[in-house]
Amino acid sequence: MMHLFNSYCKPILLYGVESVCLSRKNLSTFSHRWRAIFWKLFGVSDVSYINDILHSMGYQPLATKIDARRTVFLRRLQSTSNSLMHFLYDALGSDELLSKGFSL
Repeated sequence: MMHLFNSYCKPILLYGVESVCLSRKNLSTFSHRWRAIFWKLFGVSDVSYINDILHSMGYQPLATKIDARRTVFLRRLQSTSNSLMHFLYDALGSDELLSKGFSL
């Protein structure tokens, strides 16, 4: 079942999420939907049990996963030769990387 989730559901759910800034409310809603999948898969409704299951299977928390994808996305924008993408990085992404402690 987890193979199907990793192959089909996870890519669809995370598609393009690194290219947008999620508010706390958006991230909370997204995390709730993410946990709902595991409620259905494992038949467990307690959040702490779901977190334990995911941790034992080697899954990162959703917020950590999104943050890592966002950082990679911004790093790629930083190193692109496309002038429009580099402008967008300078205007929108460089401050975010600095706030995370990365050097430019």
